[in-house]
Amino acid sequence: MKLSARQTYPATPAEVHAMLTDEAFLTQMATEAGAVEQRVVATAARTAVEVAVPSPAEVRTFLGPHLTLVLDTAYGDADADGARSGQLTITVPGAPVTAGAAFRLVPTASGTELTYDGDLTVNVPLMGRSIEKKAAPEILDALAAQERAGQRWLQGR
Repeated sequence: MKLSARQTYPATPAEVHAMLTDEAFLTQMATEAGAVEQRVVATAARTAVEVAVPSPAEVRTFLGPHLTLVLDTAYGDADADGARSGQLTITVPGAPVTAGAAFRLVPTASGTELTYDGDLTVNVPLMGRSIEKKAAPEILDALAAQERAGQRWLQGR
């Protein structure tokens, strides 16, 4: 299933990149997302966030009370104008679920635009598409929450 999201931030691409690779910001994001456990490792080139969140009711029987998600983000070098591309991969260990998206941070007149374009795949016979339709809004909601938290973070700095 195709996924697309667009975010805007009132800061330069360098400032947004610094925020998105800040361990404190990523930890705050995980907490705000309802993580009951989290591990965060971040450098300017790559971030890895592993969270355990309450399982949605639809999959609780199969996956247990908590769902572990691993978000791996790889950042390319900045272009001359500060734009930067990268790749986000989301996996669910022990489940046939993956999401991958190319992203791009680009400068705008009012700050930075961050766009994600990717795919969500659930490899479960007969039920995969149905699960994708239920999971896609959750991923998009998480990206929208990242934007809201990022805007607050940047305003507080």
